[in-house]
Amino acid sequence: MIPILPLEIMTDKVSAVLKNHGIDPATPDMCLKLDQDMKGDYGEVWLVYSRADGNIYRVIGDGVETFPLSRMTAPYIDNYTTSNRLQVHLHGEDDPPPEQGDMTDEEFREVKKSYGIAVLAVTVFLFDSVYAIAWGAVVSTLISAFVNASPNRKLLGYGYLEQMKDVLPSMALAVVMFYSYCKRFTSLAHMVLGLSLGIAPVGAYIAVTGEFALVPCILSLLVMTWCGSFDIIYALQDKDFDRANGLHSIPAKFSVRTSLYISIALHVVTIACLGWFVALLPQSVWIWTGAAIFTAIIIAEHIIVTPTRQRNIPIAFGTLNGLASLSLATLVIIGLLTA
Repeated sequence: MIPILPLEIMTDKVSAVLKNHGIDPATPDMCLKLDQDMKGDYGEVWLVYSRADGNIYRVIGDGVETFPLSRMTAPYIDNYTTSNRLQVHLHGEDDPPPEQGDMTDEEFREVKKSYGIAVLAVTVFLFDSVYAIAWGAVVSTLISAFVNASPNRKLLGYGYLEQMKDVLPSMALAVVMFYSYCKRFTSLAHMVLGLSLGIAPVGAYIAVTGEFALVPCILSLLVMTWCGSFDIIYALQDKDFDRANGLHSIPAKFSVRTSLYISIALHVVTIACLGWFVALLPQSVWIWTGAAIFTAIIIAEHIIVTPTRQRNIPIAFGTLNGLASLSLATLVIIGLLTA
């Protein structure tokens, strides 16, 4: 075990050694210099951590050894930015095995798989409800949080991508299930629907990169306001039923004209987020063309649906929104591939 040490600034010599071994010295997120390595050898020994490829490199003289992230106490590594200190536990082939009680990533996955199957079996065979099955998945997530926290991991501030994969899907599922009940007590059910769809970009980004960033958050706000807005338009068809049965929605609470004004306001936010999102992407004519088409289609929805022309709601809700999403996604993908 190497004691907790402050971080260091990588020297030119270490950068040159990394370059000679095909490692980009700009990639590492952290490095520190040790007075001795884990085997007790004295001399200038550097540990360089790279979040991008999930490795830690031990630089001794002109040599470099690579240790996978799975062989380290990663919660300390992932939180070095807040504490500016680091604790590392490396296992070389000649080193003793981990202390009894520690579990490998493979063992953790097997444990989580076992209780996940058990919860699924109970909800499927004892409860005749899809909601019970869904809530069972949420319970499995809560259990996973504590399994990941023990014995050598943290419950709070845990940085493993594995933890993200455990928690995010069930969070999304919980929001979707919560939406099903929202019309019983709030007129903002449209925004909860938008949230259940809007969390997808952030969830996908974290699942792929293991990091949190601004761009997917902007895209999530775009999706949330876009979907919430067109759901208000769709709900105009149900306003009489909702009022008769004590259900809540913006069209049930307000007039048709006011509901459409609220929908327009949300779509203004959508278009603003779209411009912000596109401005942060690599600049491409394809991407801006997709944004322009998307904006034009959104405007068209409010031209063909008015308080006196509600018969066009199916076209605005289904056809136009389908064309908007398909055109934007296609042209953004083309733009990113050709940028």
